Parts: sequence; C-alpha cells; structure tokens
Amino acid sequence: MLTAIEAFQLGRQNHITPSNLETLLTILTDPPMKPANISSLTGVTPSATTGTLDALEKQGWIERVNNRNDRRQKLAVPTLKAFEVFQPAILP
Repeated sequence: MLTAIEAFQLGRQNHITPSNLETLLTILTDPPMKPANISSLTGVTPSATTGTLDALEKQGWIERVNNRNDRRQKLAVPTLKAFEVFQPAILP
C-alpha cells in the first residue's frame, strides 16, 4: 500500500486533484458505489460529489452504470485504467 504522499504524487502525475483522488480511491476500495455513499464517506456534499464524478468520468477513471436493483440510480465503477494505475494505493 502506498503512503498518502505517494498516492498524492501518483494522482498529480495523472492530473487528478487531491479531492478527486480521494473520491477515486474511495470508489476503488468497494466498487460499485452509489453517489450518496461516496458523498457520505468523503464528507463532501452530494452536488460536489456529482461534479467530482463528472470530472473522473470525463478523464476515463470511472464509468456510471445502471443499478440493476433500481433503474433510477447510477453506480460509479472504476475503469480498468483506474485499477491498473491506482491498485498499489489500495492493496496492502
């Protein structure tokens, strides 16, 4: 597992802001995740979480997929790119 400083440096190398990195690492630890759960775990407002998810999706770090249990809801899922780059940050 990477230290916080190493994770921050890895995020910076990949053009991810610290707050977006926190969200991405949160999603990577227990995918897929509901936006409300992400908001709760990161302590960020739901509207700010939506903006963060938009940015991560645009950069190719996550995808939003339909929730099979609730068609009205989307789940955030890390992409293969996210796992390949940030796996050292989440594995012990």
